[in-house]
Amino acid sequence: MNLFGHNHPHVKAALAEQLAPLDHVMLAGFTHAPVAQLSERLGALTGLGHAFYGSDGAAATESGLKMSAHHWRNIGRPAKSRLSV
Repeated sequence: MNLFGHNHPHVKAALAEQLAPLDHVMLAGFTHAPVAQLSERLGALTGLGHAFYGSDGAAATESGLKMSAHHWRNIGRPAKSRLSV
């Protein structure tokens, strides 16, 4: 809890309230009410039709790169596959 408010009681109570209804958060093709609500809020804020969740930063980055490659392929530019870092 050091990262989130240095053990502040208000922060601890908010975290406990949010974590209590979920035993485990791995989606793996499943869903639950909090993630559905979050997805709807993100969709409303961004105008996108859906959300994708990665299990960690590496998986999210890999998925983003794959989505980008698929986007270019889907719009007829499959040669646009080079990643510049």
